[in-house]
Amino acid sequence: MTDKCRVHPDKDATWRAGELCTACESRLRVAQRRIDNGLPITPTQSETVRGLGRWPEAVRARFDEAGLRAAKVELPTKRKKQRGRTEYGLRRTTGMTWQQIADRCGFSNQNDAITSARVYAQRNDLQWPPRQHTDKGAQAYTLRTQGKQWQQVAYDLDFRSYSSAIRAAHTYAQRHDLQWPIELGEE
Repeated sequence: MTDKCRVHPDKDATWRAGELCTACESRLRVAQRRIDNGLPITPTQSETVRGLGRWPEAVRARFDEAGLRAAKVELPTKRKKQRGRTEYGLRRTTGMTWQQIADRCGFSNQNDAITSARVYAQRNDLQWPPRQHTDKGAQAYTLRTQGKQWQQVAYDLDFRSYSSAIRAAHTYAQRHDLQWPIELGEE
């Protein structure tokens, strides 16, 4: 039985280290040439390098880690401990549903997003569950004062259009005697 490629599990590993398929080996060779010439590497080459998950000795001997860092390839590391930060922040500041957060952050289901955010909150002594904002007009007004474009505000808060975000922020400003039009801050 032959080993399978670490990057493409459906392909047989043919490289002498027994961890890469022919396509990956070729990508790594081309990536090293590009690095040697001071050029950035392509996304597929970067994916192959990161997909190894660790640096086997055969790869270490063949590829220059300093050159890979200069080419802005993240070397394989342990999982980041701040993973739930984005999920927690989205829930707290935008009031998005957990399913929307899971879709935005690439989780397969909402339970994984919830778990990630909960672990982050526990590690950082934050309130759990995060306080959820319900007034989208207030959120739209705040995001706009922070310098975000209306299209981005509408996307972040899940409005149907940017004009809906403007209308909600305007209504919020009128009800609370706030300045309108909004003075933009720095993003």
